[in-house]
Amino acid sequence: MKNLSYLLMFVIFVVIPSSCSRQKIEDENAPSVLEKIKSKDQYLALSPEDQKQAWILKMKSYQNLNLSSSQKSLITKMIFDLQNIEIGLFYISESLKKHAISLTKITPEMDFISLFTNIEEDVDIVNSGGICQACITDLENYVKTKPQNENNDANSKVKNCNCRWTCDLLDLEGFCQSTTNCKVTRSGCGFLELYECTGGCY
Repeated sequence: MKNLSYLLMFVIFVVIPSSCSRQKIEDENAPSVLEKIKSKDQYLALSPEDQKQAWILKMKSYQNLNLSSSQKSLITKMIFDLQNIEIGLFYISESLKKHAISLTKITPEMDFISLFTNIEEDVDIVNSGGICQACITDLENYVKTKPQNENNDANSKVKNCNCRWTCDLLDLEGFCQSTTNCKVTRSGCGFLELYECTGGCY
């Protein structure tokens, strides 16, 4: 009986706290997946599940941005939508589409693009300008396809396209030349980078 009491005390004071501390360490290290994404190529090399988790982490940080309560509420719903997508898959569910379109309609174009098109870039909120009609059109016409992290032939002599409709908008300094002389990719552009890239900025 005495030995049983010692064993119980060992479990309570050693095993349980250590498992809790392990969980805390894992949670503290979770954002590191974002820190490792330095380029679009690195992001596209991730599995669909890791891409989804990276966006969830990024979107959770948006509560600290200069956004309205309505915008933050919709982003919270979008995070929940992403969390409800089946493990191993990453796509735009009907609920996510609905909330994203609602957010687009109350968010300036440059802000929406900054929030949801380039995970490796810092977000810049300007709170001015019209809405992104191209974003709404893309979302309305979205069709779920098979996982899109398989991109392109590395041996191709033609550069991969790296933008969609955001090329000119993101080039505030005027140095970017948009071109269609590039190889269309299956993902990496548009909302949550789930759309094909059809143009290039070099």
